[in-house]
Amino acid sequence: MRQMTREIMRDAFFIVILSTLLGIAANILFPGYEFIGSSRSKEGMIVPVSAREAHIKHAASSALFVDARGAAEYSSQRIPGAINIPSSPASLSLRKIRESFDALKGDRELLIYCGDPACGASDELAGRLLKMGYDRHIYVLKEAFPSWREAGYPTEGEEGR
Repeated sequence: MRQMTREIMRDAFFIVILSTLLGIAANILFPGYEFIGSSRSKEGMIVPVSAREAHIKHAASSALFVDARGAAEYSSQRIPGAINIPSSPASLSLRKIRESFDALKGDRELLIYCGDPACGASDELAGRLLKMGYDRHIYVLKEAFPSWREAGYPTEGEEGR
């Protein structure tokens, strides 16, 4: 009986060691790959909102607005109080995320917008934040900044009103 217990313990030890080594090897060979059950799905974490819904969140100060456009567009005209974290280039985006990390992880929701309904920068930035561990819903302005401006909501910046 004692011999069988030792054999079981030895086998269990080798299984744990082998599993650990395989896990480390998989992470080295496939960095950034999401294995089954490794993280929450991004699907459903990015929520599109209309300009009207965004305005309600803005008026209630319940969301931190993040402008995913470049610095020149941001300086020209933006949603009041928005911070600028361009979606590209990736190196600049990552640096800006690190600089703004405390604000991004604060109590307010995140609402990201870009300059054109077809630009994709908002979704790209939202995906990057989720990949970096942001674990709450991220709202994206559906028709981008033009929908905000066309609705007559306030803007600020060099061309803001």
